[in-house]
Amino acid sequence: APGGAREVVEATCRTPGCEGAGRVRSSRSAVVLAAVVCWCLFVNHYARDATGALEREIERDLGIDAHQFQALNSMYFGPNIAAPFLAGAVAQRVGAGRLLIFAQALAAVGHVTVGVGMQLRSYESILVGRAILGVTYESIDVMPLPILAPRFGESWGSLVGAFNSALRMGSVTNFALSPLAYHFGGLPAAFWLSFAMGFSGLVAALFVPMLERRAPPSPPSDSQSAAAASDANSHGAGEPVDVEGPSCCSDLGSLVVFSMYIMTAAFLYSSIVPFWFYGGAFIRDKWGYSLQAADAMMLFPEGSMVFLSMPIGLVVDRVLIGGRFLVVGARSLVLSLTLVLVGFVLLVAFPAPALSPWVPMGILGVTYAACNTVLWSLSSGLVPSSCYALGGGVLGSAMNIGPTVLPLIMAAAGSESRAIAWLAGAAGAAALSAAGLATMLSARERLAQRGAAAALLGDSPGVYPRIPSPPGAGAFSWAKDDRNAAGPREDVVRRPMPASK
Repeated sequence: APGGAREVVEATCRTPGCEGAGRVRSSRSAVVLAAVVCWCLFVNHYARDATGALEREIERDLGIDAHQFQALNSMYFGPNIAAPFLAGAVAQRVGAGRLLIFAQALAAVGHVTVGVGMQLRSYESILVGRAILGVTYESIDVMPLPILAPRFGESWGSLVGAFNSALRMGSVTNFALSPLAYHFGGLPAAFWLSFAMGFSGLVAALFVPMLERRAPPSPPSDSQSAAAASDANSHGAGEPVDVEGPSCCSDLGSLVVFSMYIMTAAFLYSSIVPFWFYGGAFIRDKWGYSLQAADAMMLFPEGSMVFLSMPIGLVVDRVLIGGRFLVVGARSLVLSLTLVLVGFVLLVAFPAPALSPWVPMGILGVTYAACNTVLWSLSSGLVPSSCYALGGGVLGSAMNIGPTVLPLIMAAAGSESRAIAWLAGAAGAAALSAAGLATMLSARERLAQRGAAAALLGDSPGVYPRIPSPPGAGAFSWAKDDRNAAGPREDVVRRPMPASK
């Protein structure tokens, strides 16, 4: 709403001099809300990787084979092609905070089912519990967009870095704590610890609706305002613009740009996620590393995302802000994805004696963090702000198509090198898709500049943002420059606009 936190302060603050205190309360509530959501992401990814940390122990203690173990993962990831979209559609109607509570409650049921299954050595119960957890996994992961993006404006990049760090830290913490819990109490201890983590996420989610009320949405960021104005100016002058952002599917141009963004995200995650399952075996086979050494090397990309996501988010906020945020951000994504492709090529093409795996793994670690942070930072400007929940759900579903389908293709590749080559192809497709996105955004920016120039010189009525009306004049009014009412003014000097860079 126009005015954001200021209107809330004026509504709740009746004594002179308390306006500053009201701003502080609103800001603190937003920060607490962000911390609560980050904790939900942390426990979500802790639970996701609980089976991965104890693969051999689960197979041995339950008496199952490798195919039965992989079924636990398939039951977890399979539902995420459709579940995030459905969750986003529901959240669009009932609110993202309420949907998060429901998802965490359902996840708690899954945790209990898995815990009981481990206690009773019941593979069927564990399979059902993992399926329940899988339904909620990506649905929880996409909720930061509708809950937090409207409240952080130009700090969205830093916040993206924070929650990327939080969810990756959940994975890293699981690989440290689960083996320790297993050492002291076997599989039941490890998975009841996972339940305790998941239940804490439910308790945290219960506070989200209250914190949402205490931390109202902030005014739209520069990137959101620029995107809205750019859309309108590129469609034609004289159309009213709401700088808070376009509505869902408001026009074909925005839908095409959003589709290209979704395609980029799908290819990006196709190149990243399957590598966690194939990278360790590939490194062991090619360089002759031990299991422990290969696993330690696989933790390097995870650790890079934990420690580099926040600094990269800060750079995004300080450098990639303003009217050109979307264009520069998309071009940065092209560069990062190109380096991901380079990392995979180095892994596959160079013989083992000529290159240490630390070189390509170092490149992948840094560029993974950059790609993830920039991709989600762009979401606040490319997903229509009026349907963050639905748009986030579409994004979450698209990101899980490749990680679900591509491993099946990689399994039939015949060798680990050919399997990794498929990931290189996905990275290349993501880079090309990001280049197409950058081209579209650049063209839209040039059209917007021409529309703004025509409005400034009086050649068209122009497009103006929505502004609050004076008291007593209604909720809003469309403000137009009176100079355009009777044609261009004589004292306006007409100069050609410089060509856009």
